[in-house]
Amino acid sequence: MHIFNLNINKTVNAVYTFGVPKIGTSKFRDYYKSQGLWNKTTNYITENDFVVNLPLLYKSVGNNYLLEFEEKNGLISHDLVSYDNLVK
Repeated sequence: MHIFNLNINKTVNAVYTFGVPKIGTSKFRDYYKSQGLWNKTTNYITENDFVVNLPLLYKSVGNNYLLEFEEKNGLISHDLVSYDNLVK
């Protein structure tokens, strides 16, 4: 029995995230891959965004795309306005 029901009667063409934390266990990652979502998922991140490395015990899903951003301040690096400006 699966706990997760991500694709029931739905077609997922793409998943885009911006500075999200790690979201699941190894079991969740395996399930996410088995649903064909891994290569449809793009996680936009900046080098100094501290949130993308939290929590330490969880794992991210999908493919990370590092945006060029030289800001050293972790809060500014995580700010959605910063991400919005970087992807325009």
